[in-house]
Amino acid sequence: MFGSFESLFTSGRPRCGQVRDSQLEFLFGSEAAGIGSVALIPLNALSPPGLLALGSLDRERFHPGMSNRVSLPHGRADRGFAHPALKAQSDGR
Repeated sequence: MFGSFESLFTSGRPRCGQVRDSQLEFLFGSEAAGIGSVALIPLNALSPPGLLALGSLDRERFHPGMSNRVSLPHGRADRGFAHPALKAQSDGR
């Protein structure tokens, strides 16, 4: 599943809007069906890399036009939570 976010990590830039159902299920589990839009922020400064995923019930809340306005201060993403599946894949499991 980590591979489905590869372009996000490669670009290093946030992405806002709608994503595939499989990505929603991976990120939000049983709440995925209610998520209308997302903001995905790659945390490439982490080792392994992480992902901040914000979900909204509103399909219009997060849209592609705001992708260039969503960010974290550079170098500030040095601590965080990695989804267990992402962590396992980065460890080669």
